[in-house]
Amino acid sequence: MKKIVFVVFIALLTMSTMGQDGERKGYLGMMIGPSFPYGSFASSEQYSDGFAKTGVNISLLNFGYKLWGNVGITAGWFGIANPIDQMSVDGMWSAGALMAGPLFSVPLSDKFDLDFKGMFGFVLLRRSFDYSETAEATGSGYEVGIMLRYNFVQKWCLMMNLETFNTRLDIQRDEDPRVSVINLSFGIAYRLK
Repeated sequence: MKKIVFVVFIALLTMSTMGQDGERKGYLGMMIGPSFPYGSFASSEQYSDGFAKTGVNISLLNFGYKLWGNVGITAGWFGIANPIDQMSVDGMWSAGALMAGPLFSVPLSDKFDLDFKGMFGFVLLRRSFDYSETAEATGSGYEVGIMLRYNFVQKWCLMMNLETFNTRLDIQRDEDPRVSVINLSFGIAYRLK
């Protein structure tokens, strides 16, 4: 894990020095917002469902960089937390992920950019209940989304992100719910050269 973080850091540092004068090709930021569960993750019809309620998502690292015209790469390090209300027993679903993938950025004007992105990567999923039962699983997941960036000054932008995060890991004794959430996030980012 330390090697992955180190490689990402070196890549970000290298890319920030590669841009043309005045042109900002990427961003590095943080975001926060609500996390809305859907499908079997939000359902409470069967015992194997997720019983998840609306929670929060936090993106500690939200990165994008255009390499060829409007095509580039994106990466994220984020987490979600959704409360559980299962038959009057309280608990929490939480997930952390480190992902990367392609980015397609469309400039709408001098101030606005629209980004389409898809990421795949590592997921750590945890389910815990108030009465001390805890289960964890690791595996892979994916995220697909769209982001609107407002470049309010030369080096900074505001971001609004809408994405879906999905994974299905072996965390329950019986059938596992597909963890499916829609994240709506707002944040700020430094614009990279």
